[in-house]
Amino acid sequence: MVLNVVFASSTLIYLAIFLYKFNHLRADWCNPILWTMCIGCLLFVIPRAAGGPAGQHFINEVAGVPNIAILLMSTVHNGASAAFVSLALFWRYPMQTAWPRVRWIIAACALNVAILVTLFAMLDVPEERVSQNFASYYIPKQPLLFVFYLFYSVPTLAGFVMLSIWCLAWARTEDYANLPRLRRALSLYGWAGIFMCVFQAGQLGIFIAMKFSAYSLENVMQTFIIVAGQLSVPMLAAALLVPWWGPRWELFRDWTKRWHAFLALRSLHRALHPVGPASVIVAQDKKLNPHHRVRRMVIELNDWSQALAPLFNSTTQEQAESHGRKAGLTGTKLAALVQAVQLHTAKLAWQQGTRPPGNGMEYQHDEEPRDGTGIDEEITWWIQVARAYKDHCRVF
Repeated sequence: MVLNVVFASSTLIYLAIFLYKFNHLRADWCNPILWTMCIGCLLFVIPRAAGGPAGQHFINEVAGVPNIAILLMSTVHNGASAAFVSLALFWRYPMQTAWPRVRWIIAACALNVAILVTLFAMLDVPEERVSQNFASYYIPKQPLLFVFYLFYSVPTLAGFVMLSIWCLAWARTEDYANLPRLRRALSLYGWAGIFMCVFQAGQLGIFIAMKFSAYSLENVMQTFIIVAGQLSVPMLAAALLVPWWGPRWELFRDWTKRWHAFLALRSLHRALHPVGPASVIVAQDKKLNPHHRVRRMVIELNDWSQALAPLFNSTTQEQAESHGRKAGLTGTKLAALVQAVQLHTAKLAWQQGTRPPGNGMEYQHDEEPRDGTGIDEEITWWIQVARAYKDHCRVF
């Protein structure tokens, strides 16, 4: 049951990446990187889907051939290894340089798959066994099965070893100094290859142990390689997504920062809302756009601050400064506290019916006008004012 859940979860991850990349491929059919990535992800979906006991039993029943799922997983693992090594070459070199090397990889993979199919056809494995005990059951009875597993494990392991060495070396080269996201992707790609190397080396160790009847090692190594194989899933998923999601990640961080600013400004905005409710404007199609909402908040807070500024007075300023210094505030935090207290007292006066005099004001607001043009500085300022309003104005 646990193995079925583990393999199903990794299948969904690779399937989601495949569908996401295939959507990009539809817009750029001539991109070899997208083609290789989609093929690699699809080839990884198959052994993950067939890796659990339930998946293997289903494939064997549909095909009508006992243990055919073992051949399917072995061949697609070889293909996936070749695809991801090819992807690394396409990332590193231009098409004219990478393609001749990729053709050799494709030819070697095709030859190895043909050998695996031939060897499997020569085997006599009539009784169905899932992969977790297929080797231990049949290797003592079928010496040819050990040769089959050697042709499966050694080329796949070699492919992932090359992938790890190349990617970890390329990630440190100066060629990618101005491409930090690609360097990060190559580094993650290399670490995913290392975990896959551990997975394949562990499998090869199990086959060798079965060959020499060291059955006590099987359970320990089986758990070890399953853990290593699952650790490669998030590494490989991150490596495939980082180059595309890197710029979007920065946009996402800006999006979350704006929502954080929205929540920080909300209490102050609601407190000053009665001063000018008619000035609150939210575009119909931008209610969930935090950039629009925060910009409108800043503009409205500026409007209300200017409307209340004639009611500011020097006595309130002195009291606020004294309170702030006692609280250990200096600089912009002290200025934000003074602004918050002035807004609080002016709003209370406004609600009691006091309106600005027509012949000037006792207190002149000496800050530069804040009109929303330097939006990041405006947001930082108003967040400080909002926090001071929330934390200190209740004592005035």
